[in-house]
Amino acid sequence: MKAKNHNSKLDIFAKFLIILSFFIFAIGFSYQSNFYNEDTGIKDKKAKLQDAGPSIDITTADDVNVANGDTVTNNDNVVTNNDNTVTNNDNIKNNGSNEGYTNTTTNSNNTVSNSNNNENNQQQIEANSLESINDSLRKDIENTFGISVKYGSETDNYVVSNIGTVSIDNPAVVNNSLIRLKNVLGLYPNGFFSEINEGGIPLTIYLINNYNEENITGVTDSSYSYANISIAVKYPLEESFYHESYHYIERFMFKKGANFNIWNSLNPEGFTYGTVYNDNSYSNTFSADAPFVNNYAQTDDREDRASTFEYMMAPSKAICLNNGQVVWKKAMLMSRTIDAVFDTVSPDVTEYWERFLYWWWCMREIIINDNNLTDNDIENVVVRVKGLILNSRGQILLAHNNYTYQFPGGHKEDDESMDDCVLREIKDETGIELSIQEAPFLSITTYDANYFNTGKKVKNCIYYYRFVSDDVPNIANTHYDELELETDFNLFYLAFSELENFLKKSIENGNIDSNIGREMLCVVDVYNEIYGGRKWKY
Repeated sequence: MKAKNHNSKLDIFAKFLIILSFFIFAIGFSYQSNFYNEDTGIKDKKAKLQDAGPSIDITTADDVNVANGDTVTNNDNVVTNNDNTVTNNDNIKNNGSNEGYTNTTTNSNNTVSNSNNNENNQQQIEANSLESINDSLRKDIENTFGISVKYGSETDNYVVSNIGTVSIDNPAVVNNSLIRLKNVLGLYPNGFFSEINEGGIPLTIYLINNYNEENITGVTDSSYSYANISIAVKYPLEESFYHESYHYIERFMFKKGANFNIWNSLNPEGFTYGTVYNDNSYSNTFSADAPFVNNYAQTDDREDRASTFEYMMAPSKAICLNNGQVVWKKAMLMSRTIDAVFDTVSPDVTEYWERFLYWWWCMREIIINDNNLTDNDIENVVVRVKGLILNSRGQILLAHNNYTYQFPGGHKEDDESMDDCVLREIKDETGIELSIQEAPFLSITTYDANYFNTGKKVKNCIYYYRFVSDDVPNIANTHYDELELETDFNLFYLAFSELENFLKKSIENGNIDSNIGREMLCVVDVYNEIYGGRKWKY
């Protein structure tokens, strides 16, 4: 009887522990669920600090909100703060990355409810694990770049300029957004954001899913003592951040005494910000002499600069940076101002935002016309592209076939651009998939009176691109033509410092076509002239 009594007490105590553990788990689960969600007046110390009050800069998804001929004022109903501007981040599409962490399993039979619960528990474990990964990634970003990052429940009820926001409640979307944020921050110079922070303007980035008002992609709320940038991750994060980050950069430059007093002189005569004309926008006309990158750049000078910076950063938009044109002049002014203000930026280094400015600045053109032919004499024009692919170890990738050495590349098809052509040819010959980092640094045009002994007068144009990549050739990803296959096309790396001597010896020994060898030596000379005195990081 005593033994039975003892077991009965143990049973009661065990039941109490089970009930208590479920109660603690419920509290813990409730707690965890809350965490799903600017000659320049540069360094002009006598210059007055511009724009001394706080400002809100709102970026929207496209130009549709500012129609041709519309007049834009700072009394927009959406924005109620002083000194507000409305901006545009054009051509942004939903990236469709908001797939939920939802359990799609449904059960029609109570006998499988335990299995369903196990799946939910496993899913919760995975979500909690991803949250831990996200927290570590956030700390890495904050420590590396000297900023603060908020997401999930930390952004609940975040309101900026009377515009509400919706938090991210999916850990997978948070993870993707943090990875993209870290990558985009890495495009700026080392210590760049820390310098602004140490200069008294700390930055907090709010990663949110979206704003309560449609088409808003980013908002910068800043003063001379703080800056908050909120980014809606349902739109492409990169282009939104390029735009908003410039507002932050410019705030710091103004605090340091910089100014853009000559900015308006770059605009069309008689132009005033606030009235928008489609014909003034590159995004509408694709005209090389368009004075603004898009419609929203016409609403305010700050938004003009922020939009221009966005185009300087985004490879898909930088084609508007044509040498000598208005947008290019604006971009050069901005770039030189940043160079002068920031200690972490050197005029001797080409930063990411400058890489599309110097393609025309550095472009060299060589014309060979021994027979004094004119374009009217020419029967056909052949355009080819070549890529100089270098890695971080100072090596260059060379190709060898048909008993000669060459840089990878080939002929441009009628229906493709030079950029598309060089990327295609490099992929076909090396298997490496690249993106355009700079425009061609050299063109060699030859007027040939007897092209390959055909008797035809041909204008042969070759454009040379530079790429920096540590990706290695992938033969499985190549696509060789019959000639390349028949002549044993192959690839090898050579130290760039040895290339000149290698080519000279190859010409001397007959291991390379002499015309091709001399052409390659010419390319090396021009390359060293351009890149030897300036460090190109990208």
